[in-house]
Amino acid sequence: MRSNGIDRTRRRVASAIALAIALATVASVRAMLTHTTQGAGVIATGSPPSMVVGYAHGGEYQPYPVASHPIFILVLGSDARPGEAVDEARSDAIHVVGINFAMHRASVIDIPRDSWVPIPGHGFDKINAAMPLGGVQLTIRTVEELTGIRFDYYALTSFSGLKAMVDGIGGLRMRVPYGIHDPTDGGPPIAAGVRTLDGEEALALSRARHFVPGGDFGRTENQGSMLIAALRQYQAEFARDPGAMLSWIGVLLRNVDTDLSLDEVISLAYAGARIPAASVNNVPLEGSAGYEGTQSVVHLSPGSAAVFADMRGDGIVGDG
Repeated sequence: MRSNGIDRTRRRVASAIALAIALATVASVRAMLTHTTQGAGVIATGSPPSMVVGYAHGGEYQPYPVASHPIFILVLGSDARPGEAVDEARSDAIHVVGINFAMHRASVIDIPRDSWVPIPGHGFDKINAAMPLGGVQLTIRTVEELTGIRFDYYALTSFSGLKAMVDGIGGLRMRVPYGIHDPTDGGPPIAAGVRTLDGEEALALSRARHFVPGGDFGRTENQGSMLIAALRQYQAEFARDPGAMLSWIGVLLRNVDTDLSLDEVISLAYAGARIPAASVNNVPLEGSAGYEGTQSVVHLSPGSAAVFADMRGDGIVGDG
């Protein structure tokens, strides 16, 4: 489902309306999640055939997504500064997310932003140059041609959007693998260990690369780990109170540009509650740092093609 180039202002208005509708139904959703039904059936949601909401097991009325095939989402983080258009700046984070509902598993492939790749109509360049050259649609085409994966959806946020999302969920609890302080990016120092990051710290972790093992590869791996940490935290909150889903959806809609409809966001939110974080594989690509002319770039290893091919089959990298 591709974006039709909807004006950003119209999309913000639409998102605000969708959020208002979602928040207005908090009480009914809470009731629905705890209501015991005697029958079985499927709710008509207006979603496409690949994303349908229906009854879960045991007679308890719990909507869940059913898909006949894996879905793929391109997750992007823009490095837009204040006053810059988010979809015209470089993509600082690029992640391919595959979800297999039947297997209750998912995978995240982390693509370094400096990867030297062909950009349709523009020759070779760093992959993060695709968005300034042609917006989200050219970025989607570029990653599709690199991976052979056709995306069902995309999600795009910015530096400020990431900070707002992390602060909006009350901080992100995760294990920081090593002490991080990258003064070139101006972020606060972060000590190693399990801790709850605020928005500023989460942004610093997602951006740091100059003093991170593996450089650009280490940075993108940390970004993928943050996605899985957010899933783990969401699942814990959902288990305590299913109505928490709507708070997370509200945070998402305020800070992410996406072509997912509200129905589809809700379906994915239910799916996220049922795919154990331990069953989500974070896959950083391999390669080497080098130069193209005067540009410092990343050359992906030939083995990356096998990683992409593995995900294309069932949305999962590794054993099925």
